[in-house]
Amino acid sequence: MTQRRIAVLVLLALSWATLATAITQDERGALKLLFWATHGQNWMTKWDVQNKYSDPCLDSWYGIVCDRTGRIRSM
Repeated sequence: MTQRRIAVLVLLALSWATLATAITQDERGALKLLFWATHGQNWMTKWDVQNKYSDPCLDSWYGIVCDRTGRIRSM
């Protein structure tokens, strides 16, 4: 019974991780283009666009609103 519970918890954790990283490379690329085109390096609150592991939803990029599945919904 304990092994079954552990297996269920692992599966839930893996499925959550998959949902949490739902932003596409195209969306990330568009945000990076916006950042550079608007001189984001001079913004008071910068996005971490140079870190390839930084995620607009998980890392709360300023002004980006995501839904609970990790998809960008508004700016």
